[in-house]
Amino acid sequence: MENEVYLLASGQTGGEYYGRSKIIDYEGNILAKFEEEEGLKIAEIDLARQEKWRKIVTLFEDRRPELYRLG
Repeated sequence: MENEVYLLASGQTGGEYYGRSKIIDYEGNILAKFEEEEGLKIAEIDLARQEKWRKIVTLFEDRRPELYRLG
């Protein structure tokens, strides 16, 4: 994934909500998920593996800030 970060997507359940909470790693793999039920999920985060990934996939170094501006 472009930002190389873990993502926690939390959703409410019941009534007008559909749930589907997830924990997703920096490659887009779902580490844990719920459908419509309530509960607690725990996922292990491997920071050493992520650091190896960042050395191989050099997205930050390949950016082109001259093509965009902030603010």
